[in-house]
Amino acid sequence: MIEQEFETFRREFVAISGHYTVGVKMNGELRIEPQSISYAKCSEELAQKIYSDVINKALELLGTDQTRDDLDEIVNNILRFDS
Repeated sequence: MIEQEFETFRREFVAISGHYTVGVKMNGELRIEPQSISYAKCSEELAQKIYSDVINKALELLGTDQTRDDLDEIVNNILRFDS
């Protein structure tokens, strides 16, 4: 389902931007859990930090030929702060 794939992408993008915790599954494998970006689950300061780090990761992956407006749109689509 596309919605689930987007959610997976969004969570992985937050994690590769450096915002995650590591746990251990029952079988001994490591599990990476991205930081929640829900305003109910993190401070505004942390949400701003995540947003900034996602912009930096997007720049790293997409190149620097993007405008600030382009990046804001990309990051907002990735993070969907309203979710």
